[in-house]
Amino acid sequence: VPGDTILSIEQMQENLAYTVKILEEVHPQTYHGFNEQQLAIIKSAYEQIQSPIQAKKFYFILNSVICSMNDGHTHLWPMQNEQNRFIDVALIWLQNGLYVSKDSGQFKQADKILSIGGKSTDTILEQMSLVIPSENEHYTRKNAGEYINREEYLDYLDLVSNNEVVIRIKRSDSELSITVPLKPKSECNFHKSLKRPWVRYEIDQDFSLGILYLDQCSNDQTYKDKVREFFTEVGENNIQNVAIDVRQNGGGNSGVINEFLSYIDIDTYNSYSADVRYSKAVTQQRESYQDKGFISGKSPTVRINKKVQSSNLLFDGNLYVLTSPKTFSSANWFAVIFKDNFLGTVIGEPTGNAPTSYGDVLIFTTPKTGFQFNVSYKKWVRPNKANDPEDSLYPDVLVFTTIEDIEQSRDAQLDKLKEIIKDTKT
Repeated sequence: VPGDTILSIEQMQENLAYTVKILEEVHPQTYHGFNEQQLAIIKSAYEQIQSPIQAKKFYFILNSVICSMNDGHTHLWPMQNEQNRFIDVALIWLQNGLYVSKDSGQFKQADKILSIGGKSTDTILEQMSLVIPSENEHYTRKNAGEYINREEYLDYLDLVSNNEVVIRIKRSDSELSITVPLKPKSECNFHKSLKRPWVRYEIDQDFSLGILYLDQCSNDQTYKDKVREFFTEVGENNIQNVAIDVRQNGGGNSGVINEFLSYIDIDTYNSYSADVRYSKAVTQQRESYQDKGFISGKSPTVRINKKVQSSNLLFDGNLYVLTSPKTFSSANWFAVIFKDNFLGTVIGEPTGNAPTSYGDVLIFTTPKTGFQFNVSYKKWVRPNKANDPEDSLYPDVLVFTTIEDIEQSRDAQLDKLKEIIKDTKT
């Protein structure tokens, strides 16, 4: 429904009750019921719908209940309406604050955002953390930087006045206030970026380094062909160092990991095991004949590595994985499997979700209002349980991106990788 639609108390109660019922029946975390904190959030949600309100306000009330699962895969979909508007400024939330990532109108790259609509960025981040489903602060910060452009979040935070937003920035030694109008996305440039193949590679002879860039986990023929082409060149050039870059990868099909590892000279490796919660919803959306119960994967799955037949394609040199807060789901698995099996070195920033986390989602739609949301029905358990608990996969070599890196077009993680290779050689 359009965001300005006024919902009745009955409509909202029906939507809320439906959502709570699905969370209670499907999510592995609620197999024995909601915890006290979740029950308090549900109670608060009911208390907030004692009179008719706009759909866009109810959206965030419902979202707070879903976010109480602290599961990045269990989330309410954004409101996808043509009425949605944005502020046209490219933003990125780094470790030490919110910045302008590229020149946008009156904004200059590296401007530091001090406040929006009179609220400090610390307050904004704290309030947004309540409506961003997440397992760690790194993923929350990353998503907050992407969502803060959207009218519904600006509205939720009470930052809009007369269809405009006042943004206070620090530029060099000066502080400025810039007023930004809300616009349709079609009139905005902040979201436009250079298009590039989602799987690609480069060979750096000087560092004897091959880097496979993987921006999505699609285990299709395009990926398989590119990986084979990559390892063919690695073998022909006697490359001693190989890195898989999943810094821009939000996940997909975990089969990409098995395909990649088939070119690595190892016989077996430990993979994820799954705790599975069954429900009627699982039987309706998956090929399952079990509609209740809980099955726990007690030990990691030992995989026989189906290595490629040609020995010329098998790699036995140094392996690396590059990560960031965008590294999520199956991309996160890539780094975790490497780390838990001692296959290589992880370099970069903490990943966007926990090594042991929920996933494999079912999709639901609330009655009448049409809000769509995902709910996990599995808990994926990392290969080496002894490394838990962790809210993120923390790299072996921690390298944060700074605004100076962005300003100078510098790749901090890749530079560190080359530094490590250079030190290893000497």
